[in-house]
Amino acid sequence: MVDRTPNHGLHLYEPGETDWSHSPDMETIEKRLVVRALDADRSAYEPHPGATFVAIDTFAVYDGDGSRWVPATREYETVRTTDGRTGHLAVDDAFRVPEYDDRAEMIGTIDGGHAYLGLVDGSLEVIDATSVSEIGDQYVHVAFDDEAHVGSRPDRNEIVPDPSGLGDVLRVAFPEEGDVYGASWSYHVGDYFEVDYDDPVEDAHARFEVYFPGAFEYYDLHPHGGGKLPGFADRRNPEAEDSAGWGSRDPRDDDRDGWGGRLNFYKPGHSWGDETSGVAGLGTQLSHYASSADGYSEAVGGGPLGEAPGRWVQVDQYVEMNDPGEANGLLVVWVDGELLYDKDDVMYRDEDATFLGAHEFWFNVYYGGSHGAQRDDEWLAFRDLELWWDRGPQLSLSGDSDGSVS
Repeated sequence: MVDRTPNHGLHLYEPGETDWSHSPDMETIEKRLVVRALDADRSAYEPHPGATFVAIDTFAVYDGDGSRWVPATREYETVRTTDGRTGHLAVDDAFRVPEYDDRAEMIGTIDGGHAYLGLVDGSLEVIDATSVSEIGDQYVHVAFDDEAHVGSRPDRNEIVPDPSGLGDVLRVAFPEEGDVYGASWSYHVGDYFEVDYDDPVEDAHARFEVYFPGAFEYYDLHPHGGGKLPGFADRRNPEAEDSAGWGSRDPRDDDRDGWGGRLNFYKPGHSWGDETSGVAGLGTQLSHYASSADGYSEAVGGGPLGEAPGRWVQVDQYVEMNDPGEANGLLVVWVDGELLYDKDDVMYRDEDATFLGAHEFWFNVYYGGSHGAQRDDEWLAFRDLELWWDRGPQLSLSGDSDGSVS
């Protein structure tokens, strides 16, 4: 009995054999050997059933069906992308997708301007390296996939199936009856890393995805008609009984230091929204030491929160602290990877509050404020919060061409 190779049944020749015709082995090799050539030249090669063609210039992979080369398809349980506009996918080779323990490990492998594909905990993820250019060690990823991330209001914060049908997400509810608050907790840099809370943290970047249902009811009788979303802050002074940076708490009052940069959403009819498509507006309620003539707090922005309701929108916020007493701090916000607004004259701290920094990401979500009583039961959903307590993934500023925050 002739021995054969296990995968392709090729003849295993024994010493003394005289038939070296290699038939039908050559036919098997012809059909199974991977073809590597330019994409435009693939028509010159026979698309044997089950054969594989790898384009050496575009990195595309094709399967032969006997008459033509068709794009190869591989099924995975989950596909999640940070940006759908990718160039080509860089993998270890044409047949193996690299595996990572978590998304932070995957991001740490990026060293070029391509998109990277990998399996993270059994799910396929794609990360666009053009939006991730500088990753440090102080990184936190909150998946919102278990009850540990629902805060202290289980009646309003719960983990539910993704509205778009992918995994689990955090749902924040605003019941018709009751107060306006949906969520309020914080992620402090000192909870994760060895950082002295009295020392300033100079840079911080946050990224999360938010989902507005298409039928969301805004409060149309108010000029803003929206509410609060998460944002960076530093709301404490060790010497004060009441910190500043939120509500009516002016940081310029005696013994009251702090700043706040929570994001605001506005009704579609606001100048920053899009009434035609029903898209909410997005801005920042910035509380700092050097504000407009109206006081310490100002609305900074803004523009539409995505293209249409009923879809996930990626929001990025970056803060860079000012030199104490100088109005040269930076606040930048992007939506779906595109710059929405930036402000380069922020005074997060004065000459006496040198200890202030970007210590806290305040996950504060509520409907309206004092005007939030008239509404139906409403909700928002959140997924994939990422925090970098350093420069993080740098996206472009207005007027920049190198894709970096300067």
